[in-house]
Amino acid sequence: KSTMTTSKSGNEDDDDNDDEGSPANQQQGEEKSEGNNNEYFDLSLVNKNDEAFISSFVIPQLRTGANTKNFFLEADEAPSFWYLLRVRLYETYGTCCCGCCGCCKDIKEDNNLASSNTDRRMSTVTEMKSSPWWKFYDGFILFLWYCLSMFFFYLTIVNCGATAQQAVVRDNLNNAFRFLYPPDYQTGTMCGWDAPGPNADIRTFDTLQELYDANYTLIHCGACGECSTWHDLTMQWTTRTYLAEVTKKCAQKSLFGGSFEDVQKCNEETVWLKDDGSVTGFTEGCAACWTYDELCAKNNCFWIFLQSTFINAVSDYRVQLNDITSATCDEALCGPVFVPCSGATRRRMNIKSDIDRPQYQQCTPQDANWSVIFNHP
Repeated sequence: KSTMTTSKSGNEDDDDNDDEGSPANQQQGEEKSEGNNNEYFDLSLVNKNDEAFISSFVIPQLRTGANTKNFFLEADEAPSFWYLLRVRLYETYGTCCCGCCGCCKDIKEDNNLASSNTDRRMSTVTEMKSSPWWKFYDGFILFLWYCLSMFFFYLTIVNCGATAQQAVVRDNLNNAFRFLYPPDYQTGTMCGWDAPGPNADIRTFDTLQELYDANYTLIHCGACGECSTWHDLTMQWTTRTYLAEVTKKCAQKSLFGGSFEDVQKCNEETVWLKDDGSVTGFTEGCAACWTYDELCAKNNCFWIFLQSTFINAVSDYRVQLNDITSATCDEALCGPVFVPCSGATRRRMNIKSDIDRPQYQQCTPQDANWSVIFNHP
């Protein structure tokens, strides 16, 4: 235990020596003795301009929780912020940060002055840190810190990218909806056939009434397209519960150098698992439409997809009508090309799929029993 004191002037020291036996000095001695028992040092007695002494002695004392008296320092008396910043940089990074420019030279000198007072304490700490358990603990904490840092950095990048893509979707969503679901969506251009079957005559009619007048049966709302064939129409029904997941896997083939042809081949060969165990896919023209849609979604909705995947993994998030999801992004940015190309979609055929859609997007005039037509429950 020690008490830090300082004399204000040489005259006061002489007076103290002359009056050493006086009652006042005896009382002062008792106070000093009591101070030794309480172990405090008086900051008011410190030379506030002695930054080296403050950094090497006073600050370590404060860190160890020593009692202090007159703790307040005036702003013009305290060490400068620049000095304290350089102290922290030197303590944290050492010569890596300050060695090249010499801006911490005085900090290094102050640190050398302070090192003699901490050698014994540091030797104990060094001995403790040299133990295998401490090395394992220190390595584990460092590894955990890096993992969490990379994870949160990843989340930041994903959220920034998703936010930017969602803004683009909002700018295009209304125009896309007006194109895909015009006012005459339920009564305007229609695709129909004379009779269900592989050899059906499939054609486009300007209005629903014109289709009925020609004694044709409605297939879907909107004009016929590449996917308005018996084979592709059958796939729309039989794969309705898993088509989105299968086509997503086809789109993933483009992530690591895959070409348009690689994705299309997947759409032509691996989409539909038939009852006899064989696997097939869309026709060539229909597969091309799906390939365009998948690559368009990858290029424009990738960050939204990653964000939604993470959210779904950690919580049961209920999507609201105005939320921008991967499906919404695909519809706003890719739908105006994909839907006219394919012609037949599950919504246009009034098929309830694995993606929940609002009722106004379903082709309500279509009321065919697809399970009977395609002989598939």
